[in-house]
Amino acid sequence: MKKLGFIFMAILFVVGVFGYKMVTADKSVSIKTQVKNFGEKKTNQVPEDYKIKEALENGDILQGQIKAKQRARINEFKKNVEDGKPDLLRFIRFNTDDKPGEITEFQFNGEIIYYSQEARDFDGQKEVVSDYCQKIEKLKKPWKGTFLTHCLNPKAVYEF
Repeated sequence: MKKLGFIFMAILFVVGVFGYKMVTADKSVSIKTQVKNFGEKKTNQVPEDYKIKEALENGDILQGQIKAKQRARINEFKKNVEDGKPDLLRFIRFNTDDKPGEITEFQFNGEIIYYSQEARDFDGQKEVVSDYCQKIEKLKKPWKGTFLTHCLNPKAVYEF
């Protein structure tokens, strides 16, 4: 009887270890599958001659000028992510020559968030960083703030 109990415990251990590895592997496959099935991206479409007036008309958030209306829009985006409703949120910082200098966009397709940050210099050169993330969370470590988490690039840190 003791031998049967030992065999049963060994089987449970093996199933538990391999079951855990399978669940862990499924999570990485899951985000890759979500990325593959993301659909049309509505980001990275701000023209070079985009003006502050257009940005405000389109509901973009101007960095450094967040007022109650913009804060409400940010909260609405977070709520839409929680509720699984597709949404797009764009933050823009304009250069001194009134051209978009930094554009940060968050497009949620109902399952996953596409993050894109485009930096433009005065010569028209662009640098784009992008990733896909599954959640927006308030964290206390490693820094205090709200961040995109569970991203395709696990080492990346994106503040929301």
